[in-house]
Amino acid sequence: MVIGHVKALCDRWNRVNRITTDTTGVGDVVTQDTRNAGLKQLVRR
Repeated sequence: MVIGHVKALCDRWNRVNRITTDTTGVGDVVTQDTRNAGLKQLVRR
């Protein structure tokens, strides 16, 4: 649900340069799902 909301915001505001996710613990799954959703601004941290 959150990834869909972030994607909608990025689609609406074409000026989003970076999305940062936490890859520790369960965050790695969220990072993969975010990338699979087509969000190319993703930066892993």
